[in-house]
Amino acid sequence: MDLSGLHRLCRRDKRGDYVLDRVKAAEELGSLPGRLSLDGLLERMRCWCLSMGIRRDGDSFSFNDVHEGVPFSGSATRFQDELSVLLVVPGRGRQRYRIPGLWGDYRWSVCYQEPLLAEWRSYPSGERWWGAVGRDSCDETEARERFRWLSSRRQIHRARLIHDGRIVDEYVSTKGQR
Repeated sequence: MDLSGLHRLCRRDKRGDYVLDRVKAAEELGSLPGRLSLDGLLERMRCWCLSMGIRRDGDSFSFNDVHEGVPFSGSATRFQDELSVLLVVPGRGRQRYRIPGLWGDYRWSVCYQEPLLAEWRSYPSGERWWGAVGRDSCDETEARERFRWLSSRRQIHRARLIHDGRIVDEYVSTKGQR
């Protein structure tokens, strides 16, 4: 896959990484001849990853290539729902590209109502739940297992299974069950 123009679709974050900006990418792709859509580009990236063996969290591969006479090496790694591509160009250093939300299967989370303060907390980190997918996001199988485990605890009175910000299932204990 040609990664040469990927930086034009990204914004730089504080760490210096190039992070895919979907609004900027859609505008940039719309102005190019050939009319490749953002969805089409992301699908090509998913197919590229599958062809290289990236299927689940933690999978990675290394590659070497030459672009316009300049050799480079790199690696691509899946971190949950994000693809991270590290390119090393001799004489130019390292460049990291991150494509968040490439797969869409890590949009599940579980939260519970803290027994004493009645605040909603994300599980397992215990961070306050603000309704957005955070560091405790996981795939459906793990989320259902976490939800089942929380629902079986006596001290937990309410728990929610959430997908894409929508409540899929909610556990509410009753005094009759105790």
